[in-house]
Amino acid sequence: MKSGKMYSLSKMFDEKKRIIIPDLQRDYCWGNTRNLVSDFFKSLFEFYGAKVKEPISLGLIYAYENPNNLVNIADGQQRITTIYLLLCLIARKLKTPNEKLNNFLVLDNSKNIKEPRLRYEVRESTIYFIKDFINNEIFNPLNLKQESNLTEDYIRNSNWFRDEYKCDPSITSMIEAIKTLDAKINNEKFDDFASFLLGTRNQCKANIGFVYFDVKNREFGEKMYVILNTRGAPMEPNEHIKPLLLEKIVNNDDKIKWAEKWEDWQDFFWQNKNDKDESSDDGFNDFIIWYLKIKNKKEIKKNDIYTNFSKNQNNDNELLEIEKYFQALKNLLGYLKKQRFQDIFNQIQVYDSLDINYLRSLTSTSSEQQQNILIPLLAFMVKFKDNEESAYKFLRRLRKNYFHKENNGRVRTGKYVDWRYILKMIEDSDNLKSLLEFSNFTNFENISDKKQKPKHNDWYDNEEKIKDELKEEYQTEIEYWEDEDDFAGDISPILTMCSVNSESKEISIINSTDIKFDKLKSFFNNYLKLKNSFKTDEPNNYEISNYYRLYRLLIGCTKVGHIYNASSEMEGVCFSKYNLEHLNKIEFYKLCINEFNNYNNIFINKIKFTLSKINKIQNINELTIYWFILKVLIANENKILIADYDGNGVGGYCNLDDNKISKDLPLSFGNIKCGYIIKPAFGKGNRVGYSDKNSWNNKTCLDNPLINIDFELFYENKLLNDDKNKLEKQINESNVCINKILQKQLGFNADFQSNIFAKYNQQNKAIKDKEINHNGSV
Repeated sequence: MKSGKMYSLSKMFDEKKRIIIPDLQRDYCWGNTRNLVSDFFKSLFEFYGAKVKEPISLGLIYAYENPNNLVNIADGQQRITTIYLLLCLIARKLKTPNEKLNNFLVLDNSKNIKEPRLRYEVRESTIYFIKDFINNEIFNPLNLKQESNLTEDYIRNSNWFRDEYKCDPSITSMIEAIKTLDAKINNEKFDDFASFLLGTRNQCKANIGFVYFDVKNREFGEKMYVILNTRGAPMEPNEHIKPLLLEKIVNNDDKIKWAEKWEDWQDFFWQNKNDKDESSDDGFNDFIIWYLKIKNKKEIKKNDIYTNFSKNQNNDNELLEIEKYFQALKNLLGYLKKQRFQDIFNQIQVYDSLDINYLRSLTSTSSEQQQNILIPLLAFMVKFKDNEESAYKFLRRLRKNYFHKENNGRVRTGKYVDWRYILKMIEDSDNLKSLLEFSNFTNFENISDKKQKPKHNDWYDNEEKIKDELKEEYQTEIEYWEDEDDFAGDISPILTMCSVNSESKEISIINSTDIKFDKLKSFFNNYLKLKNSFKTDEPNNYEISNYYRLYRLLIGCTKVGHIYNASSEMEGVCFSKYNLEHLNKIEFYKLCINEFNNYNNIFINKIKFTLSKINKIQNINELTIYWFILKVLIANENKILIADYDGNGVGGYCNLDDNKISKDLPLSFGNIKCGYIIKPAFGKGNRVGYSDKNSWNNKTCLDNPLINIDFELFYENKLLNDDKNKLEKQINESNVCINKILQKQLGFNADFQSNIFAKYNQQNKAIKDKEINHNGSV
């Protein structure tokens, strides 16, 4: 046979020629990955239905013929074996024998004991298994079970199946492949399908074949085997496509060069693999998927890799294209050693900054992060010749777009542009400027995975236009603001503040005529001061920190309610939880535009306004809000920074009486206790927990009484009369202290507290009196 020429199976292994899987080969393994066999069959059947006259290539077969008629396979074992098993199963199902098929499967069809054309010299037991299978299941005229499905149990329980076959990994994989393929062979139509596989159909119909590459002898065959099959079994999609790509190369020296280059790529992914991976395959497969997603602008799964390449037989420059993207990936990894790239990627949480193996981290990211950041960036670097500065600017825009996507932890405007459309925009753009400004016409009709088509102002909105103007003079400052983690590329909140005033009822649309850089700078600084007030490791920051956390609760950034997985008998809230809900609150914007030294007055006014709305405490929600207000007022009175530990949440029991320190006394601020919501790991024992003795009466903690109460009096269930009197005295003294604080800080008179609880205590007393009367009459 001539090297570089395409042959059908019937021509490649005609007459006395035998298929030898030499002992240098690994085991047959495709059957262990059921999808590989199913997908291969699906591809074959799609080719079978193709309306083409030219033979369809299934890739290269590397082999050498030594001695004569013994064709030793160096690369192609998995494909050849799978097709051979498929042909066996077709022969088994056919009611009328197909002589061409039968003559291909065995060397001499006239003999009673058939000798299979396929010989596995990897292991002696595999040789005997194939021979037993052929003679007992395919060519045994006395076998009345040929109508039976070839399940694993059927094969293993057959009288011809030997015990030693159970320990042969090739046989185990073959049984799995047989089981998968047998389920797909179900009608006489497969007689013609067998002719298609053998390449013996009429020339007007589709046939398949392989490009034969003669590696001359065993020594060179072993070298090619090492080059082509470096890593362990089973074969991965990146290995399946290798022969498809190499077969397009006419010159044999070029074939060897590209085979060695492929090996270099595998080495690269091997050196940068994840610790848990045993081979380079996961990283290499990921890279091939990225490449296919860029080329096809649609979702690609690992199992789609082979099909995509096998269908695309017309691109003679595929390897050159892959090499461009491989080089772009290597360049990107070089950029990721630079701090500014690391900062952006860390914000997107693409990798751990402590991990110096950036490829390992990139391949470990979510598909969403890869599609929205990595894939467009690689496409950009290939299209625009990989300029570092341009790549950095485009990465910054990708970051902004990524955080416009829903459910990504940011409060955004919903202007997300799907990654498929970004790839098309890259393709149609002339340069970075036209891409960032979306200035070139782009036709999105050919994108197969239909998503919401982007509008011009989704990608290049007012925020981007204003920033472009500002960056002409203030680029460093604007990029610094963009890099603030809360904004992640979109400084709309700061720009919006220019359109807000004390009378604003809702968040305004950005108006470029209102923008003044000095005002923006002041607003941004105020924003950072408020955010930094959450840093409770700075005790001198106590007043703003305490007030601001309370303010967020009062404007709805956090809300008192049910704690996930906790009992419905309790409600609470995470007082110190930081989220981005403030970006949806007009009151926050109005806070930021004020002078920072006026903030305490704003906080106090908000507290007064809230208390004016909750003038009667009737439920745990209202009680908890009062608890935090008093905790903050008392902490600030004592110049103390409240701890930021929230646990599962801080709150109390929905039955307000269960939150009393003394059950015998009316509900009052001095007679309430809120604490941490406790959720045991096994579901039982939900409760509100309070401080232990070591942190008791520590005003920094949220889980002890507002004013000092003796630890023993708080925790003792049955108090003697003297202790009861002592506890009552401490509660009354606490109420006096709390009244003074309310009067001093808020200007409330001494009747405020009694009025707050009056309605609840009156109703509670009436209920208890009724119970007493009822029990007395009984």
